[in-house]
Amino acid sequence: MTINENIVKAYFFSVLCWGIIHSIFAQSYVIFEEDNFENSFGVWQSSGGAESNNVLEIMSSMYSIDQYSLQVAHVANTGTQAGYTYGNSLESNRKYRYFSTQGYYNIILKFKWKCNGEAGHDFGTMFYSSDGIQWTTLKNFQSGKGNEIHDEYIVLPKCAEDSGFYLGFSFTADNSFNFQPGLVIDEIDIQGNCTPGSIKPNTPMGLNSVVCKNTKTSITLEPTSSTGNLRWYTTMNCSEYIFEGPAYSILPLEDKTFYVSAYNSQNGCESPSKVAVNLVVKSLPVIEVVSIVDATLGGDGSIGVSATEFPPFIYDWYLNKVAFPQNDSLITGLYEGNYELIVTNNIGCKDSVKVVLLSKAELDIPNAISPNNDSYNDVWKISGIAQWSDFKIELRNMRGELVYKQEATNNSPAYIPFGGYNQQGEKLAPGDYSYVVQSKERKKKYSGILSIKYD
Repeated sequence: MTINENIVKAYFFSVLCWGIIHSIFAQSYVIFEEDNFENSFGVWQSSGGAESNNVLEIMSSMYSIDQYSLQVAHVANTGTQAGYTYGNSLESNRKYRYFSTQGYYNIILKFKWKCNGEAGHDFGTMFYSSDGIQWTTLKNFQSGKGNEIHDEYIVLPKCAEDSGFYLGFSFTADNSFNFQPGLVIDEIDIQGNCTPGSIKPNTPMGLNSVVCKNTKTSITLEPTSSTGNLRWYTTMNCSEYIFEGPAYSILPLEDKTFYVSAYNSQNGCESPSKVAVNLVVKSLPVIEVVSIVDATLGGDGSIGVSATEFPPFIYDWYLNKVAFPQNDSLITGLYEGNYELIVTNNIGCKDSVKVVLLSKAELDIPNAISPNNDSYNDVWKISGIAQWSDFKIELRNMRGELVYKQEATNNSPAYIPFGGYNQQGEKLAPGDYSYVVQSKERKKKYSGILSIKYD
């Protein structure tokens, strides 16, 4: 075994379904490269199988890649020579060894494999482990044709980066009767595109983002990085990244912690450590409408609310999108309209609620007035009409002549009670007058007699 600055050549072999492995990677760095199996067999350990007679033999049959191949298989009847064998769900010993990947990232395994066995029964298996105890199956290999060489390309798990891993192989014969079944492996390359000689980016700056909860609008987390690019993880331990990019957008629904590394896409290197990005989500005020009293005649409606979560609270009311002068949890003396309340709690978070206040009664129209300035019944006040956004009032004498008219318009929507004077400011004579009060919007019309008396 020889070691260079950028290349660690390790004679590495395994047997999966008479398999062979070889790789050629352009624009990447070889960590381990298997050139010759003749002198490297001693570094492989054997464990975990039903058989103990798996040995490396010089093979010259068609099922070998060359005469120096690692073979994982069921041995022949003699235990030393190739021949016929029968296996009933029988797995060979697992051949494995450890490889260091310190300083390397984005680990890739590329190889060739050759497997002899009965299709649908016999297969080889490649295993991966970070500790040599718990093993994960990377892939099974099976072809049914022992003379075919296949190419493989496998990206190793994230935990293989900048540390080390165990790689193992076994062969399983499952209800098979076959000549020389097994897996042969030769010339394995393990590569990573970030090398110990590469300049790794600096660890990015951490970030604490404190925001109010929002179920509709996302926020953007954007830590500072020397590379301008980050990899985002959900754990500080080795794991696959969930997102790659300088900023991450998320709905602020709950507290979360992400762990980010700086990533240089030019040389494939990551910063040597990760840093926490904390999202702290503050609670909104919880608003409940506890009472609504519709306006009956106008100016007699009310709305009451209660608020929880971090008092004291600030109440900002709006009527038809215009600021309303009251600022408490109960507002009174209301006319119909569209009310909105924005509540701000003690930690600066806001929420809102909208209430439509209705007018639920008919107009109350007096049938007589005495405009003699005695402060009693001096004006014709129609209760409830102030809540109408459109209205028209017409007053005629008994000859049908129009003597008074008032109409709500965009320029003059407010109701003004009639005080006994016509449009020219002249005092009307005592007597009976017919009236019509109507609204197109509400599809309402009232008519009757108004008596004017001065004594």
